[in-house]
Amino acid sequence: MSQITFRYESRCGAVFNVTPGLVDDIGQLIGTVTTEIKKQRDANHFIGYLSVPISPRGGGNFHTNIAMASHITAHVQKQFGEQLWILNPAAYNLPKIAKGGDYMAVWADILAGEDGRGDDFDMLYFAGPSDVWRFFGATGDDRIGSILAWLRNQSKTDPRYRDISDDKDLRNKFLKYYGLRGSAVYSKGAHDEWNVATLLNSKRQIGDDIAIYYNGIPIEPGDYDDGTDSGYEAGLLH
Repeated sequence: MSQITFRYESRCGAVFNVTPGLVDDIGQLIGTVTTEIKKQRDANHFIGYLSVPISPRGGGNFHTNIAMASHITAHVQKQFGEQLWILNPAAYNLPKIAKGGDYMAVWADILAGEDGRGDDFDMLYFAGPSDVWRFFGATGDDRIGSILAWLRNQSKTDPRYRDISDDKDLRNKFLKYYGLRGSAVYSKGAHDEWNVATLLNSKRQIGDDIAIYYNGIPIEPGDYDDGTDSGYEAGLLH
């Protein structure tokens, strides 16, 4: 289906196609989040950013992803302590017509900050499979079985999960996604966030790089310069 989009050039240099009618909403959300970041910085908190799947693409579930993002946020903040504040993108919304490019226009500018170097952030945390399994209580053997048990338990009180649990194809997609693939690796937005992170760090000295974590541990030195295939990104400014 044909559609008209605007080309949004973010402060870090990444370009996204955005919905024309949402330009003001994008600007307002950027302002809201920027104000919250400043509030946390004024409170002498270190600032982190959580990259986590939100859309249901590939067999996931939107409501599950929102709850999982909150769970991971709380876990990471507990792990590092009260001096770290984690920005959870899943806690913020644009109007329902918004697409991935609209959201990434917001988060690319937020990550870049006013100077385009990412100086507002001290670390980026990309959710990995261990984070996902922990949400489901699948921390031992038979992880897929644990996720199935979680799904069946949810289906007792929530018809949205009952529909998934009772449908073989939907159930298998759910189990495959969260049991085998659930992580930022399979998120288009997370791919863009990774590329934004490497772009920001390319503008900084080694000792001044923004710390990047995946699945609970720091990434290796060589990965700081390695980009990945784009999700919603439509290009880079040169």
